[in-house]
Amino acid sequence: MNTMQVQRYDLIIMGGGMTGSALACLTTLQLQQQQANPLRIAIIESSCPPLQWSRKERSIRVSAISRASEQLFRQIGAWQDMQAHALAYQSMRVWDQQSSGRVVFNAADSGEPNLGYIIENREILGAIQARFRPPQSPLAEHIDYLCPLRAQQLVIEDNQVQVLCDNDRCLQADLIVGADGAHSWLRQQADIDLITWSYQQHALVALVRTEKPHEYCCWQQFMPEGPLAFLPLDESLCAIVWSTSKQQAEQLLGLSKKAFNQCLSETFSVLGTVSLQSDRAVFPLRMRHAKEYVKPHLALIGDAAHTIHPLAGQGVNLGFEDVRALADNIVQSRLGGKPIGHYSRLRRYERARKSDNMAMISAMEGLKRLFSNNNKLLATLRGSGLNLVNQTPLLKQFFSQYALGNPEKDVS
Repeated sequence: MNTMQVQRYDLIIMGGGMTGSALACLTTLQLQQQQANPLRIAIIESSCPPLQWSRKERSIRVSAISRASEQLFRQIGAWQDMQAHALAYQSMRVWDQQSSGRVVFNAADSGEPNLGYIIENREILGAIQARFRPPQSPLAEHIDYLCPLRAQQLVIEDNQVQVLCDNDRCLQADLIVGADGAHSWLRQQADIDLITWSYQQHALVALVRTEKPHEYCCWQQFMPEGPLAFLPLDESLCAIVWSTSKQQAEQLLGLSKKAFNQCLSETFSVLGTVSLQSDRAVFPLRMRHAKEYVKPHLALIGDAAHTIHPLAGQGVNLGFEDVRALADNIVQSRLGGKPIGHYSRLRRYERARKSDNMAMISAMEGLKRLFSNNNKLLATLRGSGLNLVNQTPLLKQFFSQYALGNPEKDVS
């Protein structure tokens, strides 16, 4: 008969992706800076991503990283590794295909060196995980990366949480955090309900080269079927995110390379002829928002708590703001000698993040409804609205701060 192997931790993180890994690093480093007793942290991940890969072929999985997220990466010592593979963009140009409305945001107008960065997800994850995975691993003393390991059952008790895993392992901790994505196992185990709806759109992603220079600009064209964005990755390479109907997305996926290039070039003519440089992938767009972010000894962050439409590129940045808020909550509890899994203290994290995330979800839904239609009156109104923002420095500054990740910055 097998004997259950029990391991005790302070914090268990379900999911070793970008947000889960960042939370482990940030919490550990903040406690070190305060010269406080460190936490013993376990990250449970079912499949281990490589720390090295060939960069001859670029990945289609990219993120638009805000300046606020950049600062978090600097805090955990990961920015230097990913910066070499990041492209800073200096402006954003947004326009409506059905009206004369357009708005241009420039970094110079905000007094910033850039508006953010476009980075492959694997570069972000690799740089963060290098902080606790060999060969560098300066934080490995405090962070156990348990991979591959699959959780089987969650047990929440009065004074702790237990995760029963394969290989007859039982992990115990004061707090478990769900950073395990949109289909979170932990959220389901904890019986946390979702508010969810379909955006009635699918996103096609791919890499393309453009005839004309992208000018270190993120370009977005709104169309009745959904927005089409070009995100700069190097001198002439862009990642595209084309949100459209399921039927059109599947048609675009099935086109030959030549036919796809022609269709994309005709739809988005600003950068000239476009040439496909990668495989294409399509995925459905769905809003998800957890009704609860916390329970006793449990918290959710990132996609486990919320997913939104990619039209503003803010999904991953919201996740990193969750990381910052929860790390602060854990550190303050530790410094105050309080249990980090105490429900009333975790509720402070929920209050800090839920309203902000809900505001972004509502804004994305409003923009999607406003732009994804053929209503001529709405086309006139949104065109006027875009032009008003473009001609009003205070409004442009307000929206720029959201793009930068600094919504509370004074723009008066």
